[in-house]
Amino acid sequence: MRDTHKVSGSGLTLLAGLLAPLAALAGDGGSITFSPDANAVPAAGGPALAVLAGLLALLGVQAARQRRATGLVLCLALGAAMAGSGSFQLVQESRALVLNTPVDNPSGQTLRISDSNEVFQNVSGVPLAVTDLTTSCVQESTGPSFTQCAVGVRMEDGDTCAVNLDCRLQESDRRLKTDLRVVGATVHGLALYEFRYRGRAGVYEGVMAQDVLAVMPEAVVKGSNGYYAVNYDLLGAPFRRVR
Repeated sequence: MRDTHKVSGSGLTLLAGLLAPLAALAGDGGSITFSPDANAVPAAGGPALAVLAGLLALLGVQAARQRRATGLVLCLALGAAMAGSGSFQLVQESRALVLNTPVDNPSGQTLRISDSNEVFQNVSGVPLAVTDLTTSCVQESTGPSFTQCAVGVRMEDGDTCAVNLDCRLQESDRRLKTDLRVVGATVHGLALYEFRYRGRAGVYEGVMAQDVLAVMPEAVVKGSNGYYAVNYDLLGAPFRRVR
């Protein structure tokens, strides 16, 4: 009787080959680098605002005892109330926010973008800035709820930014690539290349968007940056990082 649960070695090899492009894409949206922001002005966090509120209240009491001008007393009391409410608001917001990926190294760090819609929060205690964002996936708008992570975005301690990627669409414009080498062909007869992205580490395997336009234009999208991207799901061709 045939054992239906047994899979031959060649079958496993074939299955691994079919799943390799998907595995290469899964959980690998790229990377983002946060570095200390030397130009940022330190902002008062919750504890600092609470201390400020206490000092203003103390000054207000002293001014009242010494019968200083009523306006000064009122200003100090108002300042204390505002600082106190500000610290309370910061604490409430930090409790309400559900973190996705914390950025906790004050010296800066590089993190993988492992999800198509990922939120990063600066919890390092110092101002940081996004100094590099590397991905071949097409970036979409994050909407009004979050600041979109982009090179140059400054983040005070507690601030967040979000990355929203569509990894079905890969930047495949010939103008973005270098060191092109043909390594095969797709089922549609398109040349399959190994290449590097300009200004980006790694060697990738995929097609050229300009080639796809002539065969399957519905699989090509022109991004807001003017470059073409390819929907590899529609094309049925592999896209992967080979090294």
